Amino acid sequence: MKLSVIVTIYNREAVLRRCVDSILAQNMTDYEVILVDDGSRDGSRRIMETYERSHPERIRCLYRENGGVARARNAGLAAACGEYITYVDSDDWLPENVLGQLERKAEQTQADILLYDAWECMPDGSRRLFPPFYDTMRDTPEGSLPPSSYILARPCPWNQWTRRRLFAEVFGEEPAFPEGRIYEDLGTMPCLANAAERIFYVKIPTYCYYQSENSIMRQTEYREAFDDIFPMVMRLREYLDLGSSYRREVQYLFWEHLLISAGRRYMDCGRLDMAAEVADFMRLNYPGWENNAYLKRELFAKKLLGRLIQAKMWKTIQFLTKRKRTRN
Repeated sequence: MKLSVIVTIYNREAVLRRCVDSILAQNMTDYEVILVDDGSRDGSRRIMETYERSHPERIRCLYRENGGVARARNAGLAAACGEYITYVDSDDWLPENVLGQLERKAEQTQADILLYDAWECMPDGSRRLFPPFYDTMRDTPEGSLPPSSYILARPCPWNQWTRRRLFAEVFGEEPAFPEGRIYEDLGTMPCLANAAERIFYVKIPTYCYYQSENSIMRQTEYREAFDDIFPMVMRLREYLDLGSSYRREVQYLFWEHLLISAGRRYMDCGRLDMAAEVADFMRLNYPGWENNAYLKRELFAKKLLGRLIQAKMWKTIQFLTKRKRTRN
């Protein structure tokens, strides 16, 4: 089996057919689809059963009590038979006939990880290119990547094919995706660089990433789950920094995901105490982050935000944010 496509599902009755139909409408034959239900309470399970009956040679279904997306991803990974695995979120979909293109690239490059672009799809029907890299890696050409560059990619499990064996080689008996957490992708995907020898970037958008208005990361009220950012960045430090040569890459990930993203999220939720904890956590673990070479290509406004959060200058941030909104 060349590829296992794992779809985790929780109450996605309205969009599940769009997702599964897109996976079936491909010009590749040697792949399986594993649908993992995470205890849905709507009609998702009935839809899954219909697909399993009509495509028994292609589709397998797993049913679990609700335990979160990380547990569902681990269950799909444990059941997978493919040489490669990839994930598709159940509110997303694949463009027609992209798996065949990726299969040819995997065979040509013998990549352990095949990374590719996506389309970011909006509720109004518009879309824009969603490359797998942040600003520090913008304009990366198609081709081979060193592990250090892969660490700097967005930690998405769905914009890449990954050799299944890498998860066991890196995490052993430990669950690949930390269960009961959010930010579980951040705590997992960059760590695969420790076992990948050949990484290849395909500059083709081969995934449709739907921007749901109900995403947990778009919520403006504080949730305790937001605090999972702290153990997840420390997991990165454990696997990639301590005893390895990726210190500056991990420092950049702390800056991007902890200081900038989590710091701003706590501010938007009105939790300045937690934003201050982010600043202290960053100073404790990576003092001198301002000198990180990867920050040279970041936008000035983003770097300024990082310095202001580190200095706990909340009123200045609020003033600049209000001024920017007024201008727009």
